[in-house]
Amino acid sequence: MKHLLFLALLLTAGIGFSQNLEKDTIQLPEVRISNTPPEKAKVVKTKFSSLCVNSDALFYDEMVTLVTSLPKNGYISSVTFSFNETPRNGLYGYKDTDLLLVFYEVDASGKPGAAIVVPVPFTLKADFSGKMEILVPYGDAKNPGKFFAGLRRVIPRTKNTGIDFEVDTLCAKGNKIVMYKRRENANGWLTDPYSHHPFKMTIKEIVPPSK
Repeated sequence: MKHLLFLALLLTAGIGFSQNLEKDTIQLPEVRISNTPPEKAKVVKTKFSSLCVNSDALFYDEMVTLVTSLPKNGYISSVTFSFNETPRNGLYGYKDTDLLLVFYEVDASGKPGAAIVVPVPFTLKADFSGKMEILVPYGDAKNPGKFFAGLRRVIPRTKNTGIDFEVDTLCAKGNKIVMYKRRENANGWLTDPYSHHPFKMTIKEIVPPSK
């Protein structure tokens, strides 16, 4: 009889505990976060290329090129540049260089405006030469229709130093491609309407399927 009473007390306590536990538990809706493109998304790309190629060492610390040829509301997935393809000599002493891939909206005046995404950091090694694709996490950089894409030095360049890296640009003198540049501590963006040198680059974008 004592055993039966003890068992009954245990069952009662267990039921009360489970009820209190359920009462004190906060039920949260399921949240799914994914950086994986949806099925049937398509990849489109635009290429800035020319038979005549120049180079730039980012003397102005940051340089961007206007992009208008990709579908609006897609997500930028990568940008490919060509680095350090000029033969090394006394002036070209390539070094490990920390850079940022940057994207900006176009403001009302046509200049770079608000940042579209947090800059993507990467390190260009001194011994690297050729094409490098810098990836952007899916969903981070939505294309507003037109935007600026480019590069920024993490540490501003010191005057009177050698060329620590180079990135290929186009000999695009006189064409309509828009390029802006600026120094780290200077006010505003600069451009030269008579001598544009946009990046030689390929930009990929992922466009989700229409609903």
